[in-house]
Amino acid sequence: MTSEASIFKEDQEANVTSHELARLRHARLVTVPESGRRLALSEEMVRKVSGGEEVFAREFYHQGYVYRPNYTLVFYGSDRLKIRSQGDAIWSRLLYRAVTATFPKPSEEGNVENYWDAMLAAEGDQILGWVLRGRDSSP
Repeated sequence: MTSEASIFKEDQEANVTSHELARLRHARLVTVPESGRRLALSEEMVRKVSGGEEVFAREFYHQGYVYRPNYTLVFYGSDRLKIRSQGDAIWSRLLYRAVTATFPKPSEEGNVENYWDAMLAAEGDQILGWVLRGRDSSP
């Protein structure tokens, strides 16, 4: 599931955050794309969803509820995340990996016409197994 980057920016309004957290309730993997401008990461929100404690969520026009986040957050983009504090506490929750690899165009990969289809065919069984394991462990 993809989340809006705005939920993880500083100074986010509580009601919007609660609604976005409701969307993420049953997710296993949450990807957060770069916002287009370099926003400071809300360390409070990262702590909230990675701390192992229950969070409050509410869908618009519905009663609120609590749940324990059980998803992995993946932030991606061209620039490194902007984090105000440089202490060990926030960095113990984050793992930064620079992606410096380039991916070949199909014409560079042995002229395979449907390169991504071929890649999915090679890895599809493992991806499906990962999805099914997650389904079996969901509440």
